[in-house]
Amino acid sequence: MAVETCANGIALEISPDNKTAKALYESLGYQQQTEYLHLIMFGALLGGMAGGLISIFLFSWLLKISGRWIGGQATSEHLRAAMAWGAIPILCTLLLWVPLLALYGNAMFSSDTQRITDNLVPYFILIFLELLLAIWGVILIIKCVGQVQGFSAWRALGNVMLAILLFIVPVVLLGVLVAVMTG
Repeated sequence: MAVETCANGIALEISPDNKTAKALYESLGYQQQTEYLHLIMFGALLGGMAGGLISIFLFSWLLKISGRWIGGQATSEHLRAAMAWGAIPILCTLLLWVPLLALYGNAMFSSDTQRITDNLVPYFILIFLELLLAIWGVILIIKCVGQVQGFSAWRALGNVMLAILLFIVPVVLLGVLVAVMTG
């Protein structure tokens, strides 16, 4: 690795064989790359909060509809609470982004993954922990839905799968319709 100085005077480590990255960094300047990271994080924060709220309300409504088909008794309020409490382990995966960003910085949002591939062990450990938390969250959501609906875990799994189908089928049909209409 060679140390190069960008147009704004900030020194960067750039491999000598990666001329494209060097040209990009020199044309944009490292300061702009850092500003993009802040914009990405800000957009992810706002989008994540909005998407989370929308998904809790939408999915709890779909759970209520599909749950009624199989004998569920939960109110919308109880289903929203079940979704929110069940999603806590999934929210905890966000905390794992702190070490990821500390270790890899802008490389997490770049096609140049040299920093990541140079140090894969922490990356895979953190990704594995994210996967475990996501699985735990899905199981917890199923158990919470079962509790508020008065279902066994298996029937709650069926309720969740029906709700997912209620979402996916119209989206796929709409996609096919748009594809057919646009040629």
